[in-house]
Amino acid sequence: MNTLDRSTLENTAKTRFKDVALPGGGAIKIRSITATEKTEYDSIVYNKDGEFEHRRLSLRPRKLLQLCLLNPDGTQMYAPEEVPRIKCDGGVFQTLVNACIKHCGLDQAELSIDDAKKNSPTIDDSARSSGFVSSSESTTPSPGSTAPTPTSSPDGSPIGNLNPSATTGDAPAA
Repeated sequence: MNTLDRSTLENTAKTRFKDVALPGGGAIKIRSITATEKTEYDSIVYNKDGEFEHRRLSLRPRKLLQLCLLNPDGTQMYAPEEVPRIKCDGGVFQTLVNACIKHCGLDQAELSIDDAKKNSPTIDDSARSSGFVSSSESTTPSPGSTAPTPTSSPDGSPIGNLNPSATTGDAPAA
């Protein structure tokens, strides 16, 4: 196996292109993203103070499309300020997002992390990864309800209801 030096590694940073066939016909050209653009994609869910904002999750796939989609002449289809306004048919949107994820070498598991945060935006990743709290439980009750109480420990053994007045099940989405 050849071991690359710095200049050879940096020369591998050529942008890759691909035409993506769309449901119903036609195609759109996409491009790979740089490491810096990957950071932009990852950071869109955080506010200027570095705090996670649940409401910004819907921007993440749109940010990826903004970075990857190209016009027929090779120019970017959308400017960064247009990210919130990117919209199209749902099937076309999902086809493009999936193609961009694959083409850019992003991990499909990122989508499940987004789903977990969408379901439990108030639980930090360390609590979720500990296994104590599932992605469907919320620690913040909605107005007029109480937070659910975990019914099992991280190893799955029952721990009972420690708060008899608490409701069970998922709290309504905020």
